[in-house]
Amino acid sequence: MLLLFDIEQDSVAEHDDWHTHEHMPERLGIPGFLRGTRWIAVDPGPRYCVLYEVAELTVLDSPVYRERLDHPTPSTSAMMRKYLGMRRALCSVEARSGLGMGSSALVVRFALETGREGRLDEWLATEIMPELSQRPGVATCCLLRNALAARMTATKRVGASLPRQAVACGSTIRRTAAPPRNGSCCRRSRTRARPCAHTAVASRA
Repeated sequence: MLLLFDIEQDSVAEHDDWHTHEHMPERLGIPGFLRGTRWIAVDPGPRYCVLYEVAELTVLDSPVYRERLDHPTPSTSAMMRKYLGMRRALCSVEARSGLGMGSSALVVRFALETGREGRLDEWLATEIMPELSQRPGVATCCLLRNALAARMTATKRVGASLPRQAVACGSTIRRTAAPPRNGSCCRRSRTRARPCAHTAVASRA
């Protein structure tokens, strides 16, 4: 799951404390949630990028997860009112190359020409990503596809789910403090307010 959003400026410190000590541990306590990471933008654009890794896509539509979404804690309800420009994509991992997680990342979102999805996926997975992940300083590359519609919930009514089309956008991300259970913070760059179907993520050591 990929989320991009801003927070009201006077609520940044409050958000980071809540997200680190309540929200992310709560999400990672849901069966099937494996890891959560939080990244912070270096340049103008949505301040936050949050990634959750799950055992399988159905976890994001499971009764336990939906119960948490539909019955948020009082702190979550209050904080969600301070979110700005929420975009949320439920993605499958189409390809991966390399090992580990770096301290910075590049996120590229893009659209596809109808009928050419398979050719592009194959090219990225078999030619571009393996070569890129072997370059000095690059730890891993992942190709994500927007695979499951994000249904409206009590938690997410303040934001909008991410539609299924996309444009290119880049991010430069630097890790800062780490939340519990392998979570981390980082920084990301420019984003255009257009929807996204594919996402390529390259992580640098």
